Amino acid sequence: MANTQASESRRELNAVYEVSKTLATSLDVGKTFREALNYLLQAFDWRRAFVVTSEAEGKLRGLCSVGLTPDERERLQFRSGEGIVGRVYANGIQVVVPNVSAEPLFLNRTGGADQSPGDCVAMLVTPIRADRRTVGVLAVDCLNPGELRGFSADLLVLKMVATLMGQALLLNRSVSAAHDSLQDEVRRMHKVLKPSSRQIDHVVGVSAPMQDVFEQVHQVAPARTTVLLRGESGTGKEMIARAIHGLSPRKREAFVGVNCAALTESLLESELFGHEKGSFTGAQGMRKGRFEMAHGGTLFLDEIGDISPAFQAKLLRVLQEREFERVGGSSPVKVDVRLILATNRNLERMVQAGEFRADLYYRINVVSILLPPLRERREDIPAMAKHFLDRFNRENTRAVQFSPAAMRVMSSCY
Repeated sequence: MANTQASESRRELNAVYEVSKTLATSLDVGKTFREALNYLLQAFDWRRAFVVTSEAEGKLRGLCSVGLTPDERERLQFRSGEGIVGRVYANGIQVVVPNVSAEPLFLNRTGGADQSPGDCVAMLVTPIRADRRTVGVLAVDCLNPGELRGFSADLLVLKMVATLMGQALLLNRSVSAAHDSLQDEVRRMHKVLKPSSRQIDHVVGVSAPMQDVFEQVHQVAPARTTVLLRGESGTGKEMIARAIHGLSPRKREAFVGVNCAALTESLLESELFGHEKGSFTGAQGMRKGRFEMAHGGTLFLDEIGDISPAFQAKLLRVLQEREFERVGGSSPVKVDVRLILATNRNLERMVQAGEFRADLYYRINVVSILLPPLRERREDIPAMAKHFLDRFNRENTRAVQFSPAAMRVMSSCY
């Protein structure tokens, strides 16, 4: 008996642990909840499971399910107080129905009672709570021959799983709210951007897409706002970063750039934060990092999408606290740095896949400027070609020119 109880306890603990790991892999709660339910149905003697979450006006709608057909999933809709699921949502109390066929409140909306004709089917329903309120309901059903099965252990597992799901839903909704707020601010800023003929030193662009970029640069440069430059490799992200710095009140201070993809995690930490003497082999003296070198100026972090999850957490702390500790040090170092970051990767997809922290993404994606590739602004090709030819002529004391045919060839390259 003791061995059986210990085995059951281990199984329940393992189940909760596996569910917690699954829920932490992504902000896509529909995906992670479904994976968690799949695991639970394999670990326990349960047949089907579903989760419904609250919407406006007390409505409950299916978020995910396991063991239900598409038509049955479509019917996962309840009102607060309606049926067993609705009552659990309204009362916030777990409910066990030993035999759904004998329960008048059971609506059989998804056909759970019809899956095993002649067999006794039980239903276990648990509220999902977060921030002291019920935000959804978790329900499972299983066979209960002779209505003799005890469900105390099952209910305990479901209660713990529902608690984890509640925290995941709370995080998902808070991140979504933060994203919506930031998107509203970005849209507000973009609304005030009007086309103009503003130019930027050392950047060639007469096309409408580049004029939009120039206008955004002039708009954000005077502020301290963090800027995320997005675009394919070779679209001039570092040039635009230098332009933002040159048009800002910090232009007399340092502009410091780091290619995050070119360094390992340990080297990147030492490069950005510096190190104390003796902190590692070869550290023969104290060395300032790029954050300190950029104090009062601008720090440009290129290829920010390539940093590791562990370093993402360290960078997030610096952005929040505006201070850090050198490698091997214990004293905080405060810095005043304007951050400009760049990437050619799809950060939104990386956030969904759990490869990039959502909180860091929303921290750096305050103002985003998309740099178009040259194939989308072909009218800039003649101006760029002339710019480079003029530089060649100055450096080599020449006076060559492009023929119209040569210009046509360059402008028509795919």
